[in-house]
Amino acid sequence: MKVTVGMPVYNRPVELRRAIESILAQTYKEIEVVISNNCSPNAEVDLVIKEYMNADKRIHYFYQDKPLRVIDNFRFVLANATGDYFVFLADDDWYDKDYIEKCVAFLQNNSDYSLACGSCSYHDEDAVLIDNENLVSITDNNTFNRVKYYYKHVRFNGYFYSLRKTELSKKIELRDKMAFDWLYLAALVYSGKVKVLEDTAMHITKGGM
Repeated sequence: MKVTVGMPVYNRPVELRRAIESILAQTYKEIEVVISNNCSPNAEVDLVIKEYMNADKRIHYFYQDKPLRVIDNFRFVLANATGDYFVFLADDDWYDKDYIEKCVAFLQNNSDYSLACGSCSYHDEDAVLIDNENLVSITDNNTFNRVKYYYKHVRFNGYFYSLRKTELSKKIELRDKMAFDWLYLAALVYSGKVKVLEDTAMHITKGGM
């Protein structure tokens, strides 16, 4: 099973290097990385991506000659995904080395779940831990109850960076609305249960997206 990591990128070359390295170091090797550079004014962004692309053929790089809206850059990387599973990664975030492996293993053995993710920690620009989002699994069999539980408990929405089937990810629209990530996740939660794995984690830089 191939996993596509979709990376919408803009103007953060230092953080981008850390993000790419966290993906290439994954214990799960059957991945592709779809990177869309949203016309970054800092030329170093392009150089960083090409450096890793030349060293690892799993990276597929797209440069946008004209700036896209933020939502359209997210749509772009999703539209170009060819893997069986999909996960977003912002250019200033990173995953534990076993993140993808553990999420894939869970979903392959639990067909009633739509999403799998790890615990979620938030860091400042220097990668210093400043907060944790206590994500919890959402396991009610009733679709309405799952969505209600999600909206009642969501804080920073680390769920957005969960792994799911690419087919499902593309089926649900990324809407051009405020809090589009919350709306998108609510629809995913409606489609199936959510598992939070406590033994792996995603790391998010606050204020990035």
